[in-house]
Amino acid sequence: MGKGEKLTESELRLRISSYCAYQERSPKQVQEKLSTLNTDAIINERVIKWATDEKFVSESRFAKNYVHGKFHLKKWGRYKIKAGLKAHDISTQIIGKAIAQLDNTNYVETLITLGIKKFQSIKKTDQNKWRKTENYLIGKGFETKLILENKEKIENG
Repeated sequence: MGKGEKLTESELRLRISSYCAYQERSPKQVQEKLSTLNTDAIINERVIKWATDEKFVSESRFAKNYVHGKFHLKKWGRYKIKAGLKAHDISTQIIGKAIAQLDNTNYVETLITLGIKKFQSIKKTDQNKWRKTENYLIGKGFETKLILENKEKIENG
């Protein structure tokens, strides 16, 4: 393909199907990928519709996998996960359903485990030990109310 030549719709479909097969993608990511290629906006829309119809792209499936990965692998809290999904232009309703799949008991246990580990890693002489731990957990996306409810468990390790 020479410089300046546009890809055909079938070539775009092939590229997008490969792009989506590699890992779960949000519709926004597919749109961004198409925008990097030398393509026509009308064809892009048709390719996105095709990818959605053929189940290469699914907002709800992406959200579910995103929540699972960010919580179980990166140990992110609900706030940070929601922000990440919003950055992918996932609808509020789908975000709510995906977040609701988190097991609350496991969620709180993860918060406590992270909190204990952080609390114990800070020098005993540090006056701001609790504040640093709290800020760390807030940064991970956990809710302040939940952090404070479990303060005693975290401090007593």
